[in-house]
Amino acid sequence: MSKEKDVTSPHKGTAKVVKQSNHDGGRVPVELSEYADQPLYVLIALWGLQQKTWIGHKQVSTVFSITERRASFQLSYILRKTEVICCQTRKVKVQGTRRLCHQIKIENVILAGVVEKTDNSKSQAEIYQKRKDKCSEKNLHLTTQ
Repeated sequence: MSKEKDVTSPHKGTAKVVKQSNHDGGRVPVELSEYADQPLYVLIALWGLQQKTWIGHKQVSTVFSITERRASFQLSYILRKTEVICCQTRKVKVQGTRRLCHQIKIENVILAGVVEKTDNSKSQAEIYQKRKDKCSEKNLHLTTQ
């Protein structure tokens, strides 16, 4: 588990200093400074939610001062965290090449500190399935329009 600390940076935002040798630091944008203690994928999702548009690894790399490769991994991770982040994905052809890049559009982020009101009789699996179904239903609705 990595130990992180925040340091005020001369650039816009807070520098995230990570004490784990296989991780580089990054930068938390000013508008997300209140969430600086959250994992990087959550910060990226919150930033993407604020953008209200499609985002790609190059934008994430620039805004968070991380490598494009790491940004790409973070986007992949976001796509797999369906219990926390509801998003759409698309593939876009890179201009001048045959390559396709994934872009995502964040629709909802469920933070760990937010407690959802539920009956005590419901299990965590039922809650997870409800969130996943709600997200899938929303995506299905968007694709059929």
